[in-house]
Amino acid sequence: MELLYKEFTEKIIKILFEVFNNLGPGLTEIIYKRAVIEELTSAKLKFSREKNVPVFYKKKRLGIYRLDLIVEDKIILELKVKAKIEPIDEAQIITYLKATGYRIGILVNFGAKKLEFKRFIV
Repeated sequence: MELLYKEFTEKIIKILFEVFNNLGPGLTEIIYKRAVIEELTSAKLKFSREKNVPVFYKKKRLGIYRLDLIVEDKIILELKVKAKIEPIDEAQIITYLKATGYRIGILVNFGAKKLEFKRFIV
């Protein structure tokens, strides 16, 4: 069975490794985000950044989610800089996917000694 948006996810993962291999761990999230944006632009991938998504409870708007990046209007890319990916980070991206209707999410952590990423599908 073919992976959903395989071509785009492969390009994104290559970009994540390119950024990590050049910058290494330990910088701030905004630095990694800017580097990822540079690479997405170079790869001619369309993206939007910090998209606001409303949060509702019983039809009442409570606030917003702010998504880091959406690539090709298909894939949520959520960036972290921490010691390791934790269950709360995984729950967060799954919630984002369910709330937005996007099917694929990539959670990446630039804070560990080795690049960490997980692909999610809902």
